[in-house]
Amino acid sequence: MTLWGQSAGAMTVDFYNYAYYEEPIVKGLIQDSGDAFLPIRSYDTSHSNFSFVASKVGCPGLASNASAELACMREVSYTTIENFLHSYSDNGTTPALSFVPIADEKIIFSNYTARALEGKLSKLPAIIGNNAQDGEPFAPYPSLTDPAMGPNQTLVAEALLSVFVCPTTETIRLRTSQNQTVYRYLYSGNFSNIATEPWLGAYHSAELPLIFGTFDNFRGQGPALENATSVAMQDAWVAFAKNGGQGLEAMGWNSYNLGQGDVREFGAGVAVQDTSLSTLENMCNGPVPAS
Repeated sequence: MTLWGQSAGAMTVDFYNYAYYEEPIVKGLIQDSGDAFLPIRSYDTSHSNFSFVASKVGCPGLASNASAELACMREVSYTTIENFLHSYSDNGTTPALSFVPIADEKIIFSNYTARALEGKLSKLPAIIGNNAQDGEPFAPYPSLTDPAMGPNQTLVAEALLSVFVCPTTETIRLRTSQNQTVYRYLYSGNFSNIATEPWLGAYHSAELPLIFGTFDNFRGQGPALENATSVAMQDAWVAFAKNGGQGLEAMGWNSYNLGQGDVREFGAGVAVQDTSLSTLENMCNGPVPAS
């Protein structure tokens, strides 16, 4: 088995990599636009968000008794919970509610750098990468009525670095410092049947239709390059799932060390080529952008 995930799913793959490093069961990891350094973490250690929702869906007054509160919530229909959260969010009610990972030091940790340097990560090969415009959905849009304007590109670049490139670069640095094999990729396809505005480009999650071969199901049939890019990505992911790093290197995809020019790029004018990300990597200080 190979464990694959995208965005928060890729972050979860990396959580698994650290939590079960001694006996990971799987034989490889694939992480699309996400890792353990993705800045999505909750500090709601008192679980007050959970108790607030419980109080609104039929389980009030139980916050001081966690077991009773949980038992009550297990009897509440999921549609009741979903409907409450949807209406709360859609109404713009404050404070906003979020439910994201909390470090329990068993499955999710608060010290990934230290754990990596102690060798507490799996000895598995990994494909790790980003999309060229991963930051697009994470910057505010100046006009909701004129989507052609797009978001502020300075903020887009900041989001790309802080949320994706720098966490990924630090993940790769730590893995290679422990002699773990990494294959880095960049998805750069800009296909109009997926990206409805030219500035969207290879936005966050835009690679998924190509990996699954469903790109023609979006807004009409794509160009020949889109099909060729899809085939190249599918071939690589399957080769890795079958034969790990040997499968990729048989295709000419070399393992990666920071600063090298063998990042495997998909969809940038040709289906596949190698490129360098050293300029972006040099903008990082650990998992965050350099000041």
